Amino acid sequence: KLNFNWGATGGIIQIDQGIFSNCFTGVRFISYKNKDGFGNIIKDRSFISRTNFILSSGPIGNVDNKGFGITMFSVKGISIQGNTFINLAPSSTAFETNGIGIVAVDADFEVVPYCAVLSGTTCASQIKNRFQNLYYGVDASATLPTIGIKINDNEFINNNRGIVLRGTSFSQIMRNNITVGEFFTIGPLFKPVYPYGIYLDAANAYVVQSNTITNALATTFVT
Repeated sequence: KLNFNWGATGGIIQIDQGIFSNCFTGVRFISYKNKDGFGNIIKDRSFISRTNFILSSGPIGNVDNKGFGITMFSVKGISIQGNTFINLAPSSTAFETNGIGIVAVDADFEVVPYCAVLSGTTCASQIKNRFQNLYYGVDASATLPTIGIKINDNEFINNNRGIVLRGTSFSQIMRNNITVGEFFTIGPLFKPVYPYGIYLDAANAYVVQSNTITNALATTFVT
């Protein structure tokens, strides 16, 4: 049990070229507000780049049998660049135990490539975020109307569900390559769980553009 005030904790986390293996949660961002000298809320200084979040031993064993790469609650401007979120031993039957790359609630963040080689003002070589063999790639929700999320130029490979946004505003999902896994059922009543590449629920003022989504039948769609 976590015995702390969710609204009065947090800080700065900066990670480059790290490894998180078989963790219940690799990195957890709790509510934190970075302010300038005038007391205005500005973007956090936190970032995670070129880091591997690896599941390799089946279900983690927590209450939901999931592992989480990054979780965020009530933070602003977290930058996630060029990381890998992968399950090396995914279940072929209990897909819901295969872990989630990023979970966010009321968080403003970006999931974009890491620029490995900068040529002038142009990135000559980049490293994309990769989400592979997971239940969800990115699962983000918002109860506030001003949460902006950017998920651009990433690779989602064989995840049952690629990206889901619930209640978010002013978000971007652009130029992602997404392949989704197969349909499956759970529970004694065989409740169906359908795969999807991108799912928006009660979201508004969003841009979803130039994404390529391929299903288990190798049928490709472009948004």
